[in-house]
Amino acid sequence: MNNTKTAPVTPGGGNASSAIHYNDSLAPVFTNICTPPPKAKQTSRFFIIKKANHLLRPINGSWAELNQVQQAKLGFLLMMEQDTCAMDHLPNVTPVNIATTFMEALDPSTDIGRRLEAFVRKGGDRAEFADTSSAIKKKFHEATGNVWRENVDWSVYSIFYDPDHPNVEAFLRYQTIFSTVCWILVGAGAIFYYMAKVTGSSFAECVNQYAINLGRFMRNKFKPKEIFAKVFLADGGYPIDFLEHMLDSWKAPSPEEPKTNLVVLNVKDTPQTIFAKVQSQLETTGPLVIANYKPFSAYRDQQLVENISFSGDWHELKGAGDDTTLMHAVLVVGVRLTVDGSSGGVEFWAQDSMLGRPFIVLGWDLLKSMGVKNMRHIMEGSTFLGTTDGESVDGYPASLLSGSLSGSPSPSLVESLSSCSASEVRGPPEWMGFEIPEGKKAEDLSTFT
Repeated sequence: MNNTKTAPVTPGGGNASSAIHYNDSLAPVFTNICTPPPKAKQTSRFFIIKKANHLLRPINGSWAELNQVQQAKLGFLLMMEQDTCAMDHLPNVTPVNIATTFMEALDPSTDIGRRLEAFVRKGGDRAEFADTSSAIKKKFHEATGNVWRENVDWSVYSIFYDPDHPNVEAFLRYQTIFSTVCWILVGAGAIFYYMAKVTGSSFAECVNQYAINLGRFMRNKFKPKEIFAKVFLADGGYPIDFLEHMLDSWKAPSPEEPKTNLVVLNVKDTPQTIFAKVQSQLETTGPLVIANYKPFSAYRDQQLVENISFSGDWHELKGAGDDTTLMHAVLVVGVRLTVDGSSGGVEFWAQDSMLGRPFIVLGWDLLKSMGVKNMRHIMEGSTFLGTTDGESVDGYPASLLSGSLSGSPSPSLVESLSSCSASEVRGPPEWMGFEIPEGKKAEDLSTFT
């Protein structure tokens, strides 16, 4: 087998130029597919077509034979230098193997294709707004015997039924299966609910200001090696990195100070202690992130979406073929003590990104058995300054918007920030791609779904 690497096509005069006319750029290729990344407007479409034909020639393919969606996807990959990354990192590097792998990425029925869908997908984010999420929440309550509905008992609490924060409504986001973006969905959800609590803004205003269009964010801001890791290597990210990167702090002495902290769950803690720890943090700063949930067959089975409660011993629940290194991130939005001591004495209401099952109940016995030792929360004094026009969520009903334009702090936000004794109000942070942090332990490098 020939393992010789083939050098990528290089542009004669450079593939980026401010002089490129829009119609000659790559941007029109994204029409009716998704909002083009800013880089597409400075990238020559003819150069990308030349690269595509060079890439596909070993399997007798060409740019002209691709449909519009495939052209947008391949154009994105080549614009973001994924062909160069592939030659550096994929095994058995040959022109045929690279071409075959890229064609597989254009097929949404494949695992690679599903992961690419998170970056380039018609319709953008999958999001449920207030009217739909209320119906979903009602269905959840019916399935769980209404034990989570109200905070009338000292043994149950959820962020959606806090009389001091009636503005906190469920905002549901879904991921393409096997897209490895649960970590960023969960991080964005934590920011959304935290800012709703901090500002007291209406649900519509929160969506307008604090809901991030994740597909567009990743498409615009991820660096080539980050995209390659997510799409081709199935290497997920870390919610803590996203949170620390996106949040600002109004109390910390320097921007480098942590914006998140841990609630430590000790296996020797009583159920009452676990409940008190989680309840206190939920009430203060909103939801908590579980970053090392280990999925198992019954949990991941799309035919069993009616199953929303999971408890027991993970070692007994996991199947013989389950990947025990696979990690998933979920967002805890409620906690309750069980009357009969079942589920380890404590249950957690969690918001998930699995399509068709946005809410689940997780037993403390299950989390203990899979090694969950902590949950992460946003620290008081942190803030998210709001989305820019380019990264806000599309499609929110205009009739429900209540004032502030995307990226413009609401009066309640300004009042909240002034109470944090900030010396100055800065503009929204520059959203750069973020690196996988150095020094990660081996067990921290597991793949997220």
